[in-house]
Amino acid sequence: MSLSQQHIRIRTFLISIIVVSIGLHITSLWLGATILKDWRFANEPIHSAIEMAGSFTAFMVAYYLVVLERRKEGTSFNIPIAAALITMGILDGLHALLPPGAVFVWLHSNATFIGGLLFLFVWAPNSLIKKIQRRWIAITAFLTFSLGVLSMLNGHLLPKMMVDGQFTSTAVNLNVIGGTCLLLSAIRLILSYLKNQNVDDLLFCLHCLLFGAAAIMFEQSALWDLPWWGWHLLRFMAYAVALFFAIRTDLGLQKEIHEQTLIFKKEANNSNHLLAAIFQSAAHAIITLSDKGKILQYNQSAQAIFGYSKEEVVDSGVDILMPSQYKQKHKGYIDTYLRKGDSEVVGSVREMIGQSKSGRTFPMSISISEIKTEGGVIFTAIIQDISETKAIEADLIKVKEDAIAGAKAKSEFLAVMSHEIRTPMNGVLGMLGLLSKSKLDTEQTHRVSLAESSAKSLLSLINDILDFSKIDAGKLELDPHVFDLNKLISQIVEPLAYQAQFNKIEVVLDLIDLKENYVYGDSHRIRQIITNLMSNAVKFTENGDITVKLNLDDIDNKQWRLTVSIKDSGIGIPEEKLKYLFNQFTQADSSTTRKYGGTGLGLSIVKKLCAIMQGDIKVVSEHNQGSQFIFNIVVGKADQPTITIPKHDITNFNILLVDDNRVNLDVMESQLKIWGANVTTAQNAKQAIDIINSEQSFEIAILDMEMPKMNGVQLAEELRKNVNCQSMKLVMMTSLHNEYESTYFQEHGFNAYFTKPATSLDILSTLNLLIEQIKAGLVDAPFINKQYLEGFVDEEHNSQLRANILVVEDNAMNQLVISEQLEDLGLKYHIAENGAVAIEFLKNNTDIDLVLMDCQMPVMDGFEATKKIRDGKAGSMYHDITIIALTANAGEEDNKKCLGVGMNDFLTKPLAFEVLEERLRNWLK
Repeated sequence: MSLSQQHIRIRTFLISIIVVSIGLHITSLWLGATILKDWRFANEPIHSAIEMAGSFTAFMVAYYLVVLERRKEGTSFNIPIAAALITMGILDGLHALLPPGAVFVWLHSNATFIGGLLFLFVWAPNSLIKKIQRRWIAITAFLTFSLGVLSMLNGHLLPKMMVDGQFTSTAVNLNVIGGTCLLLSAIRLILSYLKNQNVDDLLFCLHCLLFGAAAIMFEQSALWDLPWWGWHLLRFMAYAVALFFAIRTDLGLQKEIHEQTLIFKKEANNSNHLLAAIFQSAAHAIITLSDKGKILQYNQSAQAIFGYSKEEVVDSGVDILMPSQYKQKHKGYIDTYLRKGDSEVVGSVREMIGQSKSGRTFPMSISISEIKTEGGVIFTAIIQDISETKAIEADLIKVKEDAIAGAKAKSEFLAVMSHEIRTPMNGVLGMLGLLSKSKLDTEQTHRVSLAESSAKSLLSLINDILDFSKIDAGKLELDPHVFDLNKLISQIVEPLAYQAQFNKIEVVLDLIDLKENYVYGDSHRIRQIITNLMSNAVKFTENGDITVKLNLDDIDNKQWRLTVSIKDSGIGIPEEKLKYLFNQFTQADSSTTRKYGGTGLGLSIVKKLCAIMQGDIKVVSEHNQGSQFIFNIVVGKADQPTITIPKHDITNFNILLVDDNRVNLDVMESQLKIWGANVTTAQNAKQAIDIINSEQSFEIAILDMEMPKMNGVQLAEELRKNVNCQSMKLVMMTSLHNEYESTYFQEHGFNAYFTKPATSLDILSTLNLLIEQIKAGLVDAPFINKQYLEGFVDEEHNSQLRANILVVEDNAMNQLVISEQLEDLGLKYHIAENGAVAIEFLKNNTDIDLVLMDCQMPVMDGFEATKKIRDGKAGSMYHDITIIALTANAGEEDNKKCLGVGMNDFLTKPLAFEVLEERLRNWLK
C-alpha cells in the first residue's frame, strides 16, 4: 500500500471517529433534555476510573511525543502538545481523587482552560518552539501541579463552581474559553496537515476538535446527568485515539528502524564485495601499507605494473618496489612519520621511480592517503605508470617549442614586411603631401587627393593586418597616458564629418554625460576603435544622421567605465549576420560583387581591443533601418583639473537655439541647460521670428545654416531688422564643407560661427568670448571662427621652431621627404647616410640640437649608433642629446628596443607631417 493510500485511510478513520463521537454526544444532549431529563447516575468510582484512565493516557501520549521528538518524527509541535497534555493529565488526575464540590469542578475546568491555552502554542513561530524545547514540559508540569495542590489545600478561597447541582458561569466560562482555544489549535493543525501531509498533525487536530467540542457542550450539562457523562466519554475517546496512534507511530518507527538495519547490513555486505571487486579491477595499482611500511593488500593492476604476485609482496616492505637508490629515502619518510605523526608525502601527488620484478625502472605517479583505524594507521597508495604520459609530454613540449619558433618567425616576418612596406610608403605619402602644398591646378589637386587617399587606405590595411597579428599572438600592449577625451573626440569626428557631409549626412556629437575631460588610458587604441566604427557608419549611411554619444560612469575611486554609442540611419545589418559580425575576415556582404569594400578585420580588431581594455562591444541593428554599435572600456581617473562649465556665469543669459534637426537641437539644448542658461528652441525660421515677436529678448542666438524655406543667413537678416535684436549676438552653425567663407557670415551680421558636429569645447569657447564682448560692451569685436579660437587657446603652438636637426637616413626618397618637411617647419638640417657618418659628423660639429635616427641602415644601424653616442663616442656634449627613432617597424617590441638602447622617442614610418611637428615641438621646448 502506498503512503498516500495509507494517509487517506487514516484520515477517513479519524474523521469517522469525530463524526460518530460528536453524533453520540449530541444524541446524549438531546436525550438528557427530553426523555431522560431527570436521569442521574451518581457513581463516583466509575467517574474516578474514567478520569484516572484519561490522565494516565495523557501522560502516555506525552511520553511518546517526547520519544518521537528525539527521533525527529511525529508532529511539528511535539513539545507544545506534550506540555498541554501533561497539564490536563495532572489536573484531571487530581480532580478524579476528589468528591464533587467546588475544588472538584475547579480542577476539571482548569484542565480544559489551561490545556487549551497551552495548545495555542502551536501558533507560535518555529523559532520559539525550537527555543523552549523539553524544558517547557517541566516548567508547565511544575506550575500545574502546584496550582492543583494549592487548590486542594485552599478550596475555601476558590470561586463558586456549583449551585444546586448546576454549574456556575465561572465554571462554564473556563470550559468554553478552553474549548475555543482547542478549536483554534485544531485550525492550525489542519493547516499544517494540508501543507506537510503529516498524519500526526491530523491526529491531534481530531484530539483538539473532540476536547473543544466537549468543553463547549459542558454548559448544556449538570452533575451526573446524561450529557455530563457524554462529554466525559467524548474526552476519553480523544485520549484513547491519541494514545492508539502514538503507540502505532512508535511501533511503526521501530519496525522501520529494524528493516533499515537489515537493509544496511545487506548493503554493507554488498558494498564490501563491491569494494573488493573494485579494488581488484581498478585500472590503477592500489597498495595498502601498515605504518611500518609493510604491504597489506595488493591489487591485480599492481601485479601487472610491478610483475610480483600478491603472495610475493604481502607482508614485505614496500621498498621491494623501488630502485636501491630510493630505498633509503623512503625509509626516511617512514621514520619521519613515526617520529612526528605526519609526513609531507601524505595527501599529495608525487612522481617517483618504480622498479619491476624484472629490474625495469619507470616513472610513476603516486598518491598516498592515510586512514586511522582501531588497529593503527593504514596508508593507501594509488600508483600509475606514467611512462607513456611522459613520452607524450616530451612530444607536446617539442610541438610547443616548434609553435613558439613558428610564431617568432611569423613575428619577425611581419616586422620585416612592415619595414619593407612602410619605407616606400613613407616616400609615397611624404611626396604626395609635399606635392599637395605646391601650386597645382584643380585637376592636379584632385588627382593628388585621390592618390593620397588610396595610399592612406593601403597604410590602414597594413596597420589592420599587423594589429590583428599582434592581438592574435597576445603581443599587443597598451600605452596608457593622461589625455583630453573631449579633444580626442573632436579630432576623430571632424575629418569623418567632413567626409560625411558630401552625402548630406549630419554628424551629431552628444557629450552631455561626459563628466570629465581628462582620463587615463591608451588614446591611440581608443581613437582606433571609434575611427573604425565611425568610418563604417559613414560608409554604410547614404542619408540621415550619425549620432555619437559618450558617457562616463563611476566604477570606483580610480576608474571610469567609458561607454560610447555610434548610431546611424544606414543600411543596417541582417539579423542572421549579426552573430558573425565580429569574427575575423567576416563581412555582412562577402560577395565579390559587394557594394562596400573592406577586409573584414576592422570589427574583429575592435572587439579584441575592447576586451584588452576590460570591456566589450555589442550591436543593435535592423536591416534597412540603421545600426547602433555600443562599446565600453575601462579608463583611469586622471588628476588633472577639468573645465566643464563656462568661465562666465551664464545663468541669467537667454539663448535662442534654432535648428531643424531634432536630435542636434535636443543635444545642444540639454548641454546649454546643464550650464544654467535659459534656452528657447525653434525648429525653423518662422518659429524663431514668432518667438522674437512675442517680446522675448535674448542675448545670444545660435542658428543652423541648412534649414528649409529660410536658411540661417536669411533668418539673421530678418532678426537684424527687429529693434529687439540689435544688440543680440548671432552665432552660425554650419557644416565643415561650405561654399561660404567666414567673411560672408560676418558681412551678414554674425558675430561667430562654429562647425558641426559641435563639441563642448567649441560651444564653451565661443560662448565665453561672446559673453566677454557683451559685458565689455564691445561693438567692433573680432569675428570668432575656428582659426581665431585655435590662435587664442594655444599661441605657443604657432611659435616658430628654431633648431638644427641631424637626419640619419640611408634611403634617398626618405631623405628627400624629411628634408622637405623640416624646411616647411623652418628648421635647419643635415643628412648622414648611416650611423658611422653620423658619429663622425657630430664629432666635428657642435651645433646639433636633435637627432632623427633611422634604425635599419648599412655599415652601422641606428641602434649601434645610439649606443655609441650615449657612450660619448660622438663627444661628451652629445651624451644626452635627444634622439628620436625613425622606424618602419610598428611592433611593440621594436619600440621597446628603441627606448632600451637609449633613444628618447620613436616615430613610425610613413612619417605624417602633423605628427613630426607635434613631436619636435614637444622635444624642442
